[in-house]
Amino acid sequence: MSADLLTELIQKTHAVKDRGGEFHLACPSCGHESSPKDPHCSFSQNGWHCFSCGSGGSLNALGKLLSVDNFDTVSLPRIDTKAPQKPAQWLTGALAQRFAEHPRRLELWNAYKPRSEATIDRMQLGVGVLPYSRCKHERLIVPVWNGPQLVGLRGRQLDCDCGKWLASAGWSIDLAPLYNSDALSIGQVIWIVENPVDALMLSERTEYAGVATYSVSYWTEAWTNRLIEAQPELVIVAYDNDLPGNGGAARRAEFEREWLKTHQVLPPSGGVKVVNRLLEAGLPATLYDWGNAPHKSDIGNLLMQEVAV
Repeated sequence: MSADLLTELIQKTHAVKDRGGEFHLACPSCGHESSPKDPHCSFSQNGWHCFSCGSGGSLNALGKLLSVDNFDTVSLPRIDTKAPQKPAQWLTGALAQRFAEHPRRLELWNAYKPRSEATIDRMQLGVGVLPYSRCKHERLIVPVWNGPQLVGLRGRQLDCDCGKWLASAGWSIDLAPLYNSDALSIGQVIWIVENPVDALMLSERTEYAGVATYSVSYWTEAWTNRLIEAQPELVIVAYDNDLPGNGGAARRAEFEREWLKTHQVLPPSGGVKVVNRLLEAGLPATLYDWGNAPHKSDIGNLLMQEVAV
């Protein structure tokens, strides 16, 4: 059994090394391709990160995603140490308010996925250039709050090709709550989705409660505890209809063949992993089956088409 997880990952992914010592690969969560000339997703002995979807974690976590057998037997030293996570100093309520004052905010948000003005105001959805990001174009801005503290900003592309969803530097999943979890009450049917906007649409258009994880790669113990507190009737994990999300359901074999052609590694399935974690915690959880729905469908698509979920 190999004692060098980094080497094993390099060999399995055929990753290309850049001048800074980072190895580039297609993101195991969103599938975005990466190279030294067009960097999006990379790893090193410090861990991995995708700047397109915001996914990332330790090298052991990447080993799990890519089904490297010895991930739980390897301990690699970090090159440097980091201070305890805390929100970046520039993350302020005034910044979120500036994005919320964009003159075309309602028009641009409703062109993407229609929301009520009350919901847009309550969640302070805005428009602007995402700070501390490689994209310099205007985006739809989703502030992420932990109580009164702004802990992150995520931006959805409008007219550029810099990546569909990006997060500002300084983002830490350890500081972020399940998106929209403040709306939870006792005894609901709770839907877990990827996209914060889909979570808002679920809560607004159905009798259910919607929360979002920002990415199929993210989950924290605090989120499990928050769901336990809500004492749900049922938790439905409804990530997107693809392999990184809900696994492909009835079309998994078809999706898996396409994935293997471009990635040369086994595909992840974030929805299955979350359901298993929730079941282990004693929560009534199930995976949403997309059946023969179009590839990459999401709950927002169904709601916009007025299809029952």
